[in-house]
Amino acid sequence: MVSKYAFHPVNIVEAQKTNRPQGREGLTMEHKIEIKKELTITTQDVVDYVLCCEAGGFDYWAEICYKEEDYTAARARLLGPDNKSEADICYEDVLADILERGCADGSHGKLTVYDREEDKEHELTLEKLLDGWKKYVEKSGNDDFDQYDADNADGILQYAIFGDWIYG
Repeated sequence: MVSKYAFHPVNIVEAQKTNRPQGREGLTMEHKIEIKKELTITTQDVVDYVLCCEAGGFDYWAEICYKEEDYTAARARLLGPDNKSEADICYEDVLADILERGCADGSHGKLTVYDREEDKEHELTLEKLLDGWKKYVEKSGNDDFDQYDADNADGILQYAIFGDWIYG
């Protein structure tokens, strides 16, 4: 007989005996499997779910800072040769552009996160932000961007800067 169900091999990460009530033949085991998922994070996601959450999200411990010349150059890039309306460009769009397209001097894009708790500055690059987002999703299991709020932005930024969630 041929089964109508298709079974795919699963990578078993860990199996261990548990203290649960004994099942079949006196042995109960837990099996953990690893699930990998690819997420696409767009410029708009960076703007909507992280950078725009400075107020009310991570502003109790952090402030995002930039060099004036980087901000001016990024704003000019966004306005473009056709001089888009100033009203179409917001602060967070400019910060995302600095991270994605670089600084005024042509160097790799970076912002500074000022840590009020430690009175210390930390460099934030796009790579660090994406790595922080990845760690946040792995630790929290929350990959539904439509459900994100200021707390999620706080976690993402802390993972990006510290590699862990240490405040809040």
